[in-house]
Amino acid sequence: MKLIIITGTNRGLGEAIFNAIKDVEDMYIWCISRRLSKEQAENMESYPRVTFFLQDLAVLEEVNFLNFETIKPEVNEIVFINNAASIQPIGSIGSFENAQIRTLINLNTTIPLQMINEIVKYKKDRSVKVINISSGAARSPIVGWSLYCTTKCANEMFLNVLEKQEGTKEQVRVYNIDPGVIDTAMQQNIRKTAASEFPNVSDFIRLKEDNILQDAKDVALRILNECKIL
Repeated sequence: MKLIIITGTNRGLGEAIFNAIKDVEDMYIWCISRRLSKEQAENMESYPRVTFFLQDLAVLEEVNFLNFETIKPEVNEIVFINNAASIQPIGSIGSFENAQIRTLINLNTTIPLQMINEIVKYKKDRSVKVINISSGAARSPIVGWSLYCTTKCANEMFLNVLEKQEGTKEQVRVYNIDPGVIDTAMQQNIRKTAASEFPNVSDFIRLKEDNILQDAKDVALRILNECKIL
């Protein structure tokens, strides 16, 4: 049996990943998000192997709501999909409130890194896969996206170090996945940003107009197959 832990499952790519695996019989699923999607709320009783944790990761200090010592004994593989993230606030360095910086780093980086640390700590003899939903912004400085770029870069480096730490051992596998541009609420918010805050906004408007954005369902299946979850 696998235990799949996914953050940000109430919309976008996270919801698409959940929908792709919710009926797979050899999986337990832990879903972590601020709220449920409408479909999840209406069908909770239909998911006997799914546990929903309603948590706002942006305001947490610890991940003690997850008790990894309670993982069922038949679970021989833990898969953590670090999906939840925000791109807001978008703007120039010097324009942010310090509280905004703390909140974004907490959501995008601090809490996910704590989760990864706890999973590795309590893995015992189980195999582990850590799938980090990253971005081209992890490697490209984009004006207006300083906080998003920074957190995505930090997450990739943390996993690169984990991969080097584990060396040739097969027990822990790391995947930094750049899924490309997906038709999600995040893209909608980017397109609404003023050019004064995000000079490249016209490029993202064109992506939508030219029908280049990917469907989240297709991306979810590609990731799950690439990482050998399905």
